[in-house]
Amino acid sequence: MAHWIKLHDHLNPDQEVDVEADDVSVISLFGSGSALFTNEGTVAVHETPAEVMALIKAAQEQST
Repeated sequence: MAHWIKLHDHLNPDQEVDVEADDVSVISLFGSGSALFTNEGTVAVHETPAEVMALIKAAQEQST
């Protein structure tokens, strides 16, 4: 089962970005947000690494 999280584009925070949480392999600090390394490539988001981790955790817990 896929765990999707809704994040926001690093340069345009009004633009939503859907990311499959289970595909995120690395979360790195990037400017004021994060760079996510996924199976599909790198995604720059507005949320901090701590915020991304909390969203991933919440998404995974919802399915248990």
